[in-house]
Amino acid sequence: MTLNSLKSEIAVHKNYSNLDQKGWEAKIEHRDITKRSQKDFDYLKKLYPAKIESIRRQLRETGYDIKVVPQTKDGKMKSTQEIVDDMNEQLEHINHLVAKEERLLDKLAVVLKEEDLRNTGKVTRTGIHDAADYYIDYVNGNDSNDGLSTGNAWKTITKYTSVTSRLPGDRAFLRANTTWTQGTEAEDIGFDEDGTADNPISIIGCDSVTNDPWSDSSDVKPVVDFENAAYQFSLAADNYWRLERFAIKRSADTNGQLRTSSYIKGFYIKDCDISDGASSSVAGLNLGDVEATIDGCTFENCYGHSIRTSNSILNIKNCIIDAGSGVGSSRGIYSSGLVFMKDCSIAPSNAFSEYDISVFGSTVYLRNCVFGVSENIYIFHAGRVFIEDSDGVYGAHKTKSYQGVITKETSSPRSGGAGSYAKLLSDNVCGVLEPLILGDSFNGFSQLWLAKDVEYTITVYARTGSAWDSALSASQAFLRCSYLSNASTAARTEIDSTETITNDANWTAFTVTFTPLQTGFAYLQFYLAAYEDVSEYIDVDILPVVT
Repeated sequence: MTLNSLKSEIAVHKNYSNLDQKGWEAKIEHRDITKRSQKDFDYLKKLYPAKIESIRRQLRETGYDIKVVPQTKDGKMKSTQEIVDDMNEQLEHINHLVAKEERLLDKLAVVLKEEDLRNTGKVTRTGIHDAADYYIDYVNGNDSNDGLSTGNAWKTITKYTSVTSRLPGDRAFLRANTTWTQGTEAEDIGFDEDGTADNPISIIGCDSVTNDPWSDSSDVKPVVDFENAAYQFSLAADNYWRLERFAIKRSADTNGQLRTSSYIKGFYIKDCDISDGASSSVAGLNLGDVEATIDGCTFENCYGHSIRTSNSILNIKNCIIDAGSGVGSSRGIYSSGLVFMKDCSIAPSNAFSEYDISVFGSTVYLRNCVFGVSENIYIFHAGRVFIEDSDGVYGAHKTKSYQGVITKETSSPRSGGAGSYAKLLSDNVCGVLEPLILGDSFNGFSQLWLAKDVEYTITVYARTGSAWDSALSASQAFLRCSYLSNASTAARTEIDSTETITNDANWTAFTVTFTPLQTGFAYLQFYLAAYEDVSEYIDVDILPVVT
């Protein structure tokens, strides 16, 4: 999609072909283009065609079709209402994209016309500025103002996010202790432009110390209250936006109180409070296709999921994620993306009715996160949760997977071994086809740098926690080593131990002997491919012996 092709499209478009200068100037004023510089025009003339093409490509890919998927990702049949909600979510997303494409085309049209009017001497503008601070006061503001001072504040957030054009570095301040109860103004809050990594576009709730342009001396966060209507914040391919220090509540939108989609970079939400979803189908944050940071936010009474994410990378830190004591929440976090969490409190006061964290085919990392009521993690096939300093306890590490749990233990290590060892407790799905593995598939639990053309024997010790009713075979508990086995390529060979673990709680040596043909790393994993009952496990000394 080129700028010239869009110019041709605009020239014959029914919304523009018959406009006189007065009509154009009304549109230009509506989009707040009159104070933009030529540098800004050059930026927007690149941005808008790229975004229009992205949206049109998405619409072509969907074919405007609504897809019916009768099962959840974990294989459960959906209820009729869940299927209806899914269809409505897809339809809403398509409608959002169509409306956004129309807005962006309109913004491009007025940028081109304003540039033409200036170049032909038909208008002269004053007060030209680049990025600026804007002010939003729901109680006393008016969207016919210019928004550039507290005395001329805008009334609504949408005036800032989608009606007018934004530039990297723009900031909007929401007046403290105000609530946007949408009422007859109810609408989705859409976003159009992009910030940059160095200059995000921001919406900031005011406080009494750092940002108090109205001199209110108030620390009461401003609130966006959807009043149990099906509206939301909606970002689609809108990069580097920062939302800070306000509350979002009472949405009935099954796409979430705030939704991201269509591949977003650099989304940051800080010190915001998400609460009071209107039904169990509503998520607090529904984050898809996004690279996002969630910092210092609180979640309660979200009803459905507090955070639901897919195809995303999330960094969640310093957050409180609680079910709440009102309508509560059924689920804390659902992830089918990559999630990093640190220094968070999960269900500190009220337990989630279904789970704290659910993982589907993805990985979640937790560091120094505290589970207040209980630790309720559900993992479905190929998911994994790595927990460091569990419940704030230094050194309390564990790994949870569909096949079982691996924990760090220190009570009775092997003499001459490491000061700690790994306890592998399998679940009832664990077996030859679904083994519980110590060490990830890429680096293993130990990496050994070995010289080429030297024969090595690697020994790792393991023991049963107590006697299993059926002794484990060499194919049910074994050491696996991956090493460089080709003198001219990076090809690797995996070799397994052949020893059988003794069924008497004594340490057994598991060995592999090989000669690397390239200098480099050898990677070690230990496999448990059996389940007997919840009391049977094995321990593995994590310090390999190399000879």
